Amino acid sequence: MNRLLLTYKPDDNGFGELFVTVSAGDFAGKSSAWIGENHLRDFETALGAFPIEAGHEPLLEGGYWRDGVLDRVHVRIVVTPGGPRGLVCVSVELATPPNPGQEPAMQNRVAAQFLVNYGDLSRFQSSLRDQRDGIEPQAVLVQSQS
Repeated sequence: MNRLLLTYKPDDNGFGELFVTVSAGDFAGKSSAWIGENHLRDFETALGAFPIEAGHEPLLEGGYWRDGVLDRVHVRIVVTPGGPRGLVCVSVELATPPNPGQEPAMQNRVAAQFLVNYGDLSRFQSSLRDQRDGIEPQAVLVQSQS
C-alpha cells in the first residue's frame, strides 16, 4: 500500500517537528525535520489547488539550512502533475540526520513516488488540517484503488 503519514508536534515559537513515514511498494522510510507552522499551513493550502500546475507545486521541506538554502534535506514532500489522466505524483525524500562527525554520505535515505487522484489529495488536506488542529493524531495520504 502506498501511503504517507505526517505528525506535527508544535513548540511555542511557531515551529514544530514534523515526523514523516512513507511506504511505496517495497520502499519505506521515516524521518523528521523542524518546520515553521506557516510553511505547514502554506503546504496545506497549496494542496487544494486544482489543477496542480507546474511551477506552483505544493512543497514542504526541512533539514539543515545554510545561508537561507536547504543544505541537507531530511524531509521533502512535493506534489506535481502526474499526467493527462487527472492524477498527481507525490514525491517524498527522507534522510536521517548524520551523527556528529559522520560524513553526509553515510546518511540513510529513501525516495519514493506514487500517484494519487485529487480526491485522495483533498482527503489528505483535510487530514492534515485535523492533525494540526489536534483532532487527529496524524495526517494520512493513502493511494486509492481506483
